[in-house]
Amino acid sequence: MKIKKGFAVALIFSLLFTACISFRNEVADRGSFNVISQAQEVEMGSEAYKEVLAKSTVSKNPTDLARVEAVSKRLIKVIGDDMPQADWQFTVIESKDINAFALPGGKVAIYTGLLHIINDDELAYVLGHEIAHVTCHHGSERLSQQILIQLGAVALQSVLKTKSPKTTNAFLAAYGIGTQVGVSLPFSRKNELEADKIGLRYAVRAGYKAEAAITTLQKFEALKGGAGGPELFSTHPNDSSRIEALEKEIAELKNN
Repeated sequence: MKIKKGFAVALIFSLLFTACISFRNEVADRGSFNVISQAQEVEMGSEAYKEVLAKSTVSKNPTDLARVEAVSKRLIKVIGDDMPQADWQFTVIESKDINAFALPGGKVAIYTGLLHIINDDELAYVLGHEIAHVTCHHGSERLSQQILIQLGAVALQSVLKTKSPKTTNAFLAAYGIGTQVGVSLPFSRKNELEADKIGLRYAVRAGYKAEAAITTLQKFEALKGGAGGPELFSTHPNDSSRIEALEKEIAELKNN
């Protein structure tokens, strides 16, 4: 029996959606959809990291390197089996940017612009947050999500093949905006809150002060001159939202 392309793609999409419900992210303790293995994460992250560092100025400042090494070692000791195949590497990049990032598989970088305005307890929260992105497989989950979204676009395009180009483009544009605002960005904001929560736990387990997470975000908020604009079109929750969530998590940790 010959199956139409649109139906076949829709069927595959349906099966993948079912897999999303049935698969589980053990570290985050929630349902998940991820088609990327840990070995693939390590490989992809390593390649991407090389590209980033090739375009960056890697710090050789012994004081900065010693701080990051000392804090990161304590954090890695407490993550247990959360990411057994990770190839951890922590790098300090010379930049005025107030930022840090993590790539799948265990590659983490922090900019001197951020490093120089935080103490070690706050550094533990920042690095814990980035480590949590890795252990929760946020990068590979987002990539897997994009595969689903692209598959949905293919299915939609197939269904609309008898329509005029103007109608097709309108539907595809609406689909793109809808998946971005309704799926990708909310998922990204949830990832950030999740990394805050789990990263905080790592920092506390490693012996750092939980309240440092709050003071770090307060510094971010002050540097930006306020809580920020609407979250709807942002990849990150507002600092005020993150502070509120972290305060609840800190209270819970103290009660347990």
